[in-house]
Amino acid sequence: MPIPPPVEGTALIDTGATKSAIDSTVVSALGLVPKTTVNIVGSTGVQDQDGFAVRFLFPDFPYVPGQILQFDPEIVTASPTLKVCGFTALLGRDFLTHMILIYDGKAGRYTICF
Repeated sequence: MPIPPPVEGTALIDTGATKSAIDSTVVSALGLVPKTTVNIVGSTGVQDQDGFAVRFLFPDFPYVPGQILQFDPEIVTASPTLKVCGFTALLGRDFLTHMILIYDGKAGRYTICF
């Protein structure tokens, strides 16, 4: 299967998510085929979900001027609720393991270091 064209969108960083995810409408639009089944633990219990091979590119990532930040997760799942919340993707701890994330709640800001 040829690589489909990229989809632009907004991602949510979720420190409580083990795996990253993309909205199920993106999966359908790109015609992605599941590569495996992933065991996901969430607030509703344990569920088996289809896992997809994707690549995330961040061409305007402000912390790496002039470079494209690339993230190739082992596998991502599809979520039917991300688009409802205004997001195309959710970036979990599989993404965060490549950086240091510092959240300053009092100041309402965060810092990302590589």
